[in-house]
Amino acid sequence: MRFERLTVERFGHFESLDIDLPGGPGLVVLYGPNEAGKTTLLRALHGLLFGVDDRTPYAFEYDYRAIALRAVLRDSAGQRLHVTRLKKRKDSLAGSLRSDAGEVPLDAARFARYFGAITEELYRAIFGFSHADLQQGSDVLQVAGLAELLGGGALGGSAEKIRGALAGLQGESEALFKAKGKNPAINRGLTQLRDAKLALRDAMFAQPQYAALTTNLAAARHDADAAEQELARLREREARLRTLLGAFEDFHEHLGLVRALADPSLRTDLDEPAAERARQRHAEFAAADNQLRALDAELARLLARADQPAADPALLAEAGAVERLVRRVEAVAEQRLVIPRERERLARETEALESILSTMSPGTRPEDHVRWVIQPHELDRLRALATRWQRARQELMLSSRGLADDEAELAALRASVADLAAAAPDHEDSALLAELEDALARRAELDREELALARLRADLDLGLLRLHPPLAAADLAAAPLPRPAELDDHHARGLDLERERRAALSDLSREQDDLARARAELEALAAADLPDPDALAAARARRDEVWHEVRRRLHTQEGFGALFAGADAVDPGPDTTAARKQLARRFERALADADDLADRLRDAADQLAKKTGLQRQIDRAEQDVARAQERVAAVTRAEQRWAAEWAALWRPTKIVPGPPAAMIAWYRDAANLRELAAEQVRREEVVRRLRPALDDFTARLQRRLAWPGASLPALAQGLRDRERSAMAARARLEAASARLAGLESAVARGHAAHAALTRELADIRAALSALLVTLGLPADLEPDAALARIDALEDMSQKLANLEARREALARGEALLAGFDAECAALLARLGRPADGLAPEHTVDRLSRRLAEARTAAAAAAQAREQAEAKQRERDGLAELRAAASAELAALATRAGARDTAELLDMSERALQRARLQKRQSELALRLARALGDGPARDSYDAELQGARREALAAERDDLARRIGELDRRRTAAVEQKGKLDNQLQHLGGDRAARLNAECEALHADLTQHVDRYVLVQLAQQVLARVTDRYARENQPAILHYTSDLLATITGGRHLRVVPQPEAGTLAAVGRGGRLRLPGELSLGTREQLFLALRLAYVLDYCDRNEPLPLVMDDVLVNFDEDRAATTLQALRDVARTTQILFLTCHRHLMHLARQTTDTGAALQIVELPDPPDAGLSRAAEA
Repeated sequence: MRFERLTVERFGHFESLDIDLPGGPGLVVLYGPNEAGKTTLLRALHGLLFGVDDRTPYAFEYDYRAIALRAVLRDSAGQRLHVTRLKKRKDSLAGSLRSDAGEVPLDAARFARYFGAITEELYRAIFGFSHADLQQGSDVLQVAGLAELLGGGALGGSAEKIRGALAGLQGESEALFKAKGKNPAINRGLTQLRDAKLALRDAMFAQPQYAALTTNLAAARHDADAAEQELARLREREARLRTLLGAFEDFHEHLGLVRALADPSLRTDLDEPAAERARQRHAEFAAADNQLRALDAELARLLARADQPAADPALLAEAGAVERLVRRVEAVAEQRLVIPRERERLARETEALESILSTMSPGTRPEDHVRWVIQPHELDRLRALATRWQRARQELMLSSRGLADDEAELAALRASVADLAAAAPDHEDSALLAELEDALARRAELDREELALARLRADLDLGLLRLHPPLAAADLAAAPLPRPAELDDHHARGLDLERERRAALSDLSREQDDLARARAELEALAAADLPDPDALAAARARRDEVWHEVRRRLHTQEGFGALFAGADAVDPGPDTTAARKQLARRFERALADADDLADRLRDAADQLAKKTGLQRQIDRAEQDVARAQERVAAVTRAEQRWAAEWAALWRPTKIVPGPPAAMIAWYRDAANLRELAAEQVRREEVVRRLRPALDDFTARLQRRLAWPGASLPALAQGLRDRERSAMAARARLEAASARLAGLESAVARGHAAHAALTRELADIRAALSALLVTLGLPADLEPDAALARIDALEDMSQKLANLEARREALARGEALLAGFDAECAALLARLGRPADGLAPEHTVDRLSRRLAEARTAAAAAAQAREQAEAKQRERDGLAELRAAASAELAALATRAGARDTAELLDMSERALQRARLQKRQSELALRLARALGDGPARDSYDAELQGARREALAAERDDLARRIGELDRRRTAAVEQKGKLDNQLQHLGGDRAARLNAECEALHADLTQHVDRYVLVQLAQQVLARVTDRYARENQPAILHYTSDLLATITGGRHLRVVPQPEAGTLAAVGRGGRLRLPGELSLGTREQLFLALRLAYVLDYCDRNEPLPLVMDDVLVNFDEDRAATTLQALRDVARTTQILFLTCHRHLMHLARQTTDTGAALQIVELPDPPDAGLSRAAEA
């Protein structure tokens, strides 16, 4: 069983994770960094297969009810399983099982059958393990026994399971009994039993103290019994009071009902059934009267509908004819469309068949082929001869092939006999076999070095391709690279210059923006109409000047005309009153102009001040912009100097450098590549040192085995096979000689049989040729072709016959159309309707619709009549019901002596009220009888209830409760005193012997139980040890075979196989030189690799006998070096051919190593998990 698709929804931090795993079984590497969710994915796999834990810790992000795990799996039979696992207590698994036979539902029971006896715990132990399991297993290898190691796969997948079970049984056995122990249960029980028996023997009575205690005990018992009797009496009175209080309300209600029933106004001549019947009949009479009114209205409406006249009676009379025509309309319409096309199709097919027949049989008329002329017995004879010819030809071919095989086998056997005759034990083979182990060790070392060298070359070529600026491989070692300190210094200077440049450009942009903003504000103010301060000063000067001149003229009596020159027309006239008035008005105007200008200046003072400030701001901004431009220019010059120094630093390497950050990374890559090149040179030297001796030994083996060009493993295997087969060569030679004689005889018989078959085939061919000539076919025609041509002619004849049948059917269809048209015309004539020029089908369709309308109208009228009749019957029934109800009411009124119906209804109400009171009285009487009983006790209760008040009874009950409490405390003290005295009496003696005897019996019973358990534990321990030994013996070959192959692959051939060591009680690894090494003598890493091989062997052994299950591994290669990790991945690839392996890792180099060391295609799939979510984003989302 393997995964094809896995979906994890709302589990852990995964909201939705889809993993597609197409293809067959193989190795799947799931890579993800730390906190990407590998452990979460591992727990999700376990939850999908066996159910999510009730208290799963992976519901911290989403609600546990939203968890959904889905998968598509394929089993070994090719069936596809669609599985969905939800977080539920019941029915958590749903899905379907799809195969070629169909789809069936998949429930938990059917899904569990794939796992057999594998529980969740066993699955985690066998098919899911991590590096911690490897560490624990490496420790177990040092202490576990052989049977435990080889039997661990059946009981849990690891030796610690068996060891744990045996240790648990041993611990339980020691907890029950030890030979010289004191604390185990059986030892302790024996001691306690001995002490109890000694105490029982030494028990004695103390007579004086015992008599005094007996007297005091009797007094205490008397006090306790007296208190108990008084307490019983008080509790009996308390119970009576509770009964009285419980029945108090019902008793007094019952008395009230008795008094109410004694009222004479409730007595009437009507009994309860008659009163109830009178009320029911009155209700029936009223309901029937209302229904009669509604039925009268409905009956009038239905009669009006039933009296409507019928439509088109003639058409209704011809309804049968119209229906017959309607049933034929669809077929007639179809025939009217099909017949013309069928006539044309018949003509075309007839012409085509005649052409084919004229080609196959020239000179024969088509009507002659309607039935073929060959007789059946001739055709059967032809077919029999063809069958015999085919069978004879097939037997001849088989005989030829078998004869050729026998001859080839005979030649090979002769060569084999010659080789076996030449084969004999040789001392040179023994010498070569002695050198073989060392040569294989050197070969393995050479393979590892060549593999590492190929990886180094690939990494070096890939690194050189990725290196930009490029650098030739030859210049890699000799290129004078700069020092890292210089690179870091230039990088830091470049970063400082870049930050300075960004800061200078930012300041320049900010200053330019401030300057542009100030100029824009100044332009906006300039566009406004602002007064000029200089104009105000000029106006004030003119005002003062005119005022001084006016004063002077007034004092000197001069004219005023010249004073106002330029303002108005000059007044050259003499000084008159009018001139003085004009002077005054103009002086006032000058004052007003000056004052108005001053007011305007005061109003615009803020804007003028802002204008002045903006002008100063613009000046400062222009200076700042100039300084910022100078700073940018200085930074540019510094960057140019830095760029020149950076280029000069890289000039010796003859490459054009890029940015410092990229070149620092380039430098690190180049340094790594330089180290790879040095490592490549070192490994090439090792390869050159190892190859000559290995090539010489390989050449000697090739010459000895005569296998030019064969590889060393093949030569080694051939040498071993040759050594093993040399000793048995003579026996095989004798067997080959006997086989050679028998085969020569068989070849001779084969030649004779081949000649006989050839003659038989020639005779059958002659008979076939004669029969073909008789049938008019060419004599050289092949039997298959002759049969095919005859079958084709028969088929043509059958087709011609089918065409003739279709012509007859066409004629019947035309006759059907003619009959339909005639019948339609006759119907129209009977109805007295002229032909309307439409097709007969359309006319019949129109008549059908009109017939349906007429039938609908007639049916409606008939239905109305039927409904009217039904309503009339219903009305008659209601009238009879009303009359019966009225008569019964009158009879009841007469019997009761009522004058009318109203009085009768009043009497019935009073009768019913009396009946209800009587019913309630009966209920209360029953309840009182149940609560109080009957007889004298009931009379005493009645007497006490009649004369008692509820408050007095409640007060007495409370007082009794208080007294009962006090008596209960007294009785408790007496009982405690009695118990204390009884305890003292037991300690003095008396029944101490009986108590000690009972204690002895209890200790004996416990001891018996512990002994039985000890026997069962010992038996289980022995059975488990025997079962483990038996399983180890039965499964030892398969597990050891798998473990040896896997360990040899993982260790690169350093350890060839694993063998049992019964004397040491463990396993041992066999090295290249044949040295045995126990687990305690191996290194920690090799011991982990041995345990991994053993665990994988368990998996393969299980998959050979059961449904393969996916294997999940979590970072098990942490302590492996690169070479061992590569070989382990190869071993996992081999295991993955049997069952799917999901390999979880957080190391990226393991993912690349898997790509390099495993085959491409379906054998390897790489899946990269998404990066872990940002913690800050998660907290923000939660907030």
